[in-house]
Amino acid sequence: MPTRIFQEKPFTQYTAAVELYTRRYLTVPSDILNAFGGVARVLQNHMDTSMHFGLPSGLLDPALLWESLQLLRPRDGFPSWSWAGWVGEIRWNFPENVGDVQSWIDWHFVDRGKCSVSIKQKQSRVQPPIPFEPIEPATFSNQNLDRPHALRFTSISIFLKLSAPSAMVKYELSPLRRRRSGPSTLSTTRPAPLDPHLMRAGLSDLNNAWCGSILLDESWKDRVGTTVELVILSTLDRFTENELHAWQERLPKHDTVMSVYNVLMIARHDSTVSRVSIGRVLQTSLKSSYPPGPVWKEFLLE
Repeated sequence: MPTRIFQEKPFTQYTAAVELYTRRYLTVPSDILNAFGGVARVLQNHMDTSMHFGLPSGLLDPALLWESLQLLRPRDGFPSWSWAGWVGEIRWNFPENVGDVQSWIDWHFVDRGKCSVSIKQKQSRVQPPIPFEPIEPATFSNQNLDRPHALRFTSISIFLKLSAPSAMVKYELSPLRRRRSGPSTLSTTRPAPLDPHLMRAGLSDLNNAWCGSILLDESWKDRVGTTVELVILSTLDRFTENELHAWQERLPKHDTVMSVYNVLMIARHDSTVSRVSIGRVLQTSLKSSYPPGPVWKEFLLE
């Protein structure tokens, strides 16, 4: 691993290390975290936080926003929200010079004693998009709560419609690292082809207006035109260029800076949910999301 990675900011050190590491082939797939252990120990000291399934506990808000330009395969025995739960190259797709990822979510790890351990985040907390409304606590079975890899949290659920892109994206620039100058420039920046089995799908609101995009595997082509459930995770000040590429003619004409929400697309399994993909939507899309509109819910993410 290039030692100049450690000249970067602590969180950039972490993302760069994971992106390089997940390109490698493991003889024993279940060794994914064991083989990363030495680097993880150095990184957690730099970030001043512990690691949980390969993610820095105190920096979950940005750490959960990983994605891939490859079709990933699930790895048995690991949670869907961790990059360690998938086989394939991982990346973090943030705009250059982006402002901090900010959230209101209180994250809890579920331990084997069926208790929720609150994890204090190092970033400052912000107000949620809509006022919190008291909700009935979700009912989780003892079997579900006896899984130490689950994340328990409360946030806002919305429904938007999945739409096909107006033009397929052939490749996207890997964000590892986009810097063009300076002593810490990494030699790993390269054009990264989009896996032919992936598509950058659009997300549309109740008025059929484009409001975001998300990377999905090609099986979702058959579900274009249906609504999907998204969980609002955090704020960001804008999209990346490749997220907007296919929809230039549909972008809001009055906005030069489009504030967005990072969203988690989920699949439901009885009382738990799992990660499908990470996307971004315009903050204005909450007001025009499909019924029942933005709703506070409690989630157990496996």
